[in-house]
Amino acid sequence: MPDSVILDAGPDPGVQAASTAAQAIGASGWMAFSGGRSLVFPPWSSTTVQGLLAASYGVLPVYAMATPLTQAQGLGDGQTAAAEWRAWGIPSGSLGMLDVEPDFFNFNPNGCLAYANAWQEAVQAAGYKSCMYGLANFLDAFQSTPPSADAVIVANYPLPHQLWGPPDTATIPNALATWPQQRGWQYTNEVIVGSVNVDLSVINFSLAGQGGRNDDMGLWVRNQDNGEVAVIDAAGVRFNPAEFNARVVYAAAVNIPPYVNLTTADFAVATNGLSDLAMQAAKIAGLSTSTVDVPALAAALAANQTFINALASAVAHELGRALDAAP
Repeated sequence: MPDSVILDAGPDPGVQAASTAAQAIGASGWMAFSGGRSLVFPPWSSTTVQGLLAASYGVLPVYAMATPLTQAQGLGDGQTAAAEWRAWGIPSGSLGMLDVEPDFFNFNPNGCLAYANAWQEAVQAAGYKSCMYGLANFLDAFQSTPPSADAVIVANYPLPHQLWGPPDTATIPNALATWPQQRGWQYTNEVIVGSVNVDLSVINFSLAGQGGRNDDMGLWVRNQDNGEVAVIDAAGVRFNPAEFNARVVYAAAVNIPPYVNLTTADFAVATNGLSDLAMQAAKIAGLSTSTVDVPALAAALAANQTFINALASAVAHELGRALDAAP
């Protein structure tokens, strides 16, 4: 899966502020805190989580580690976390994360590892996958003996409090071969995106509810072509009605919005702040033949790097299809 950016605000920002911030930076989803006795703010509301899921943003539910750092406490907290995620509507098989702050491992490494392993056992037994978050020293220790986490996110801030990147998950500093292939890097902290103070992470795995932002079948623009329904994706490639219908079936099966309509507010929201991209999409929609001004569209995309990051796989995939179909 291509890399994508996710946000972490700590406290619940509300669905509107969360959606606006994600859109502003091209993020695919959010970390959302469900509970944990060490939380210094209330858990996120079901309203915010459900609103993000409904808008096809991914959600990584997070549980905060707390003392006592024992195997029994980790097992109980893992069961609590799974119950909280289920109440939110997070489907089985999704990743859920344990937030391991540095002091827990630095002051009691053995207890921290006992807790974390038991927590992982509990959430996996409940049908979820585990993601471990912390500094590299904790992740190295946790991954040194089986069983492995399903995913990890390391906190490492080369440029703290600065809005930069995103970097590539292939370049995570000091990542070990023992880490799972599903991994992420929280690369900066406490920056303002939209109106929200957030930490930014880049990840190479999908989240609960994620669709329509990192899948190469995610963004469709629907229009009328000689009385028949056609679609244009991020690469500006037209598809015939049969293929459109097949893609709609696929999109529905994996909970991806199949298209946004040019004549509705949905399209305005999807292209908010991207006037050059909107202009190119509208131009393509008006064509009477399958000829596409690919260079102009590419130039429009190039002016919006965050948008490219989110749709890079779609562009590559569909341009390849267009070239294969060329006479």
